[in-house]
Amino acid sequence: MASSVVDHLVKSQPTAAVAVLYLSYVNQHEQSLRCFMAEPLRQLAYSDCAVDKSVQAMFNDNLKVPEPGEERLEAALVSVLSGRGSAFVVVDAVDEFQSPKLRNDLVTALLRIQSQVPVNIFLTSRPDQGTSQILRDCSHIVKELLGSQDDLDMYLSAELLRVCPWEDAGSRSLHQAKRDIMDAANGKFLIAHLCLNALHAVNISSTQDLTAALEQLKASPDTSHTQKSILLEDIYRKTITRLKLQRNNVGMRALMWVTCSKRPLSLSELEQALAVQMIKDTAPALRQLPVISMNTILSACLGLITVNPSPDSIVFAHKTAHEYFSTWRDEYFPNAEDEITRTCTSMLLLYTPSAFLSLSNSAAQLERQEKSHHSHPFYFYAASHWGNHARKTNAHRDLIMRFLEQEDKVNATDYVHRSSGHSPNTTIRPYRVPHPLRAIHLVAFFGLEDIFARLPEMYTSRKISLFPDRTWSKELNCVATIQNLTPLHYAVRGGHQGMVQLLVKSGAAVNKGDWHHVTPCGFARHYEQQDIYIFLKKHGGRTSDEMPGKEELGLVWDLTKHYARSVDLSIIRFI
Repeated sequence: MASSVVDHLVKSQPTAAVAVLYLSYVNQHEQSLRCFMAEPLRQLAYSDCAVDKSVQAMFNDNLKVPEPGEERLEAALVSVLSGRGSAFVVVDAVDEFQSPKLRNDLVTALLRIQSQVPVNIFLTSRPDQGTSQILRDCSHIVKELLGSQDDLDMYLSAELLRVCPWEDAGSRSLHQAKRDIMDAANGKFLIAHLCLNALHAVNISSTQDLTAALEQLKASPDTSHTQKSILLEDIYRKTITRLKLQRNNVGMRALMWVTCSKRPLSLSELEQALAVQMIKDTAPALRQLPVISMNTILSACLGLITVNPSPDSIVFAHKTAHEYFSTWRDEYFPNAEDEITRTCTSMLLLYTPSAFLSLSNSAAQLERQEKSHHSHPFYFYAASHWGNHARKTNAHRDLIMRFLEQEDKVNATDYVHRSSGHSPNTTIRPYRVPHPLRAIHLVAFFGLEDIFARLPEMYTSRKISLFPDRTWSKELNCVATIQNLTPLHYAVRGGHQGMVQLLVKSGAAVNKGDWHHVTPCGFARHYEQQDIYIFLKKHGGRTSDEMPGKEELGLVWDLTKHYARSVDLSIIRFI
């Protein structure tokens, strides 16, 4: 409904300022009042070819206040709205906030903004006592929109006639079937839809077949849960049974990605991930990778997943489905980490974006990089997260080594790391990189201890040019990117104490500084890796200001300026 409201506002009032927040259970770990003050500010701050002065002030003051707090973001939002005339803020699914306090704080903040500037606020939510209490003393209009029993009744009446076309619309058997499904659904259209899917899958040719199918649908094992939970779980369980009967297994594979990926995948990412998953490890590199269409995926999943409009991603159609598959993840997808590791690594082997290897910053080069993003969207997820999945399994080590042996493929992932924020680099725009990213840096960052143990073995016994013109001792301290980060820097930033210990034990220099003279010990202190910091100190590690011949003030200023630059970019991102 919120999408329809926004569409109407944009078409009917093209000059109005419209900010939209779509809340979702999927991103609960990212929910904070600060984030949800920053989002409408990002959408509204740019107007008339200029950034609002309050936002510009935050950017200019970032050395003193690296991350603007809730109060400053709220003040900036008031400043932006005061100059925009007609303004609307639409917040969809306020009840998806995990914390009741956070829900109340958001509504209170929006009302506080409305008391200072003329802005119209539109909220959607399931009934919530806290929100109703806050709105009690305010001038507002409440419209209750419910999927009523009558709505569900009409939906089931039409669909059941498709299941049993020989029955009359008012027959007793269809009426009983409708009652049974409505009792099971308990007002949830998704559950009613799944029940109908189950009936469509059965070869029903008589009233007796319909009765038997309904009895099977209602049958549930005895558990300690409430009867409602039993019915809900049993419907999901029976839906999974149907999914497993599919010949191409697209439905179960799609559900695996939705359940087990490190972040929600976009439409295009999931399409390509499922296609790459079907390619054998020995397949040659492809210029154009296949995709499985979204219509095929949605149809195969029997209504369990849907498209989340903001951001453009695939999520479960209902919170209960998310909870169910999260609970039973290990039973339904026991080999998920193995399969995702294989698929991500295969993607990195099948495609190397040559545009990411160029040292040029020209407009044409940036355009080629953008085209690579659109033509191979899953590459970006694979490059960012292959190691996170590989760390949780011991499978496909030979495949991983095949990838790590190819320097161009390894170095190409550096652009993804820098642009996505998922790896040690924070610069967004491409720059000239004097030192390429190497296999040992990726292995250290992702904490792949068993792969690290294989690197010198591959180098010495199999004569593979993984480290050309280098000895193993030099490789332990080689630097990467313009920041001159060593493998130990990467391991510290990744937060992997075991990898830090392996590197130090193997002879990595504990006090080698990066481009800003920041040592691994300084990294550990900056990223609040207390255990790693203590370990490095015990093994002779020192922070930059403890190094001989360095002036503490100058180094602290360099470090502050260096990391403030990262904060600048984060402010730009939400603007």
